[in-house]
Amino acid sequence: MNVAAHLVESTLCACVAALLALVLRRGPAATRYAVWLAASLKFLVPFSLLGLAGTYGSSLVAPPDTTQGSVVVRWLGAAASWNVANFTSSALTGSPL
Repeated sequence: MNVAAHLVESTLCACVAALLALVLRRGPAATRYAVWLAASLKFLVPFSLLGLAGTYGSSLVAPPDTTQGSVVVRWLGAAASWNVANFTSSALTGSPL
C-alpha cells in the first residue's frame, strides 16, 4: 500500500471514529473508548510494521563511508589551503580584464 492510500484510509477511519463518538456521546464511555482505541490501533499497527521493516532493512544496507568526510568539509579544506597573497586584482595593476 502506498503512502497516499494509507493517509486517505487513515483519515477516513478517523472521521468515522469521530462521527461514531459523536453519535454515541450519550452512551456509555466504554463504548466511545473502544471506538477511539480501535481507531488508534489502525494508526499504530501500520507505523509499527514500517518501523520494524526499517530496522530489518537497515541491517541489509552498508553504512556510509565516513573516512573521507563530507563534501563541504573537503571543500573547506581545499579553500583553506589557497594562498590569497598570490592572487592579483586587475584593478590594482591597472590592466584591463
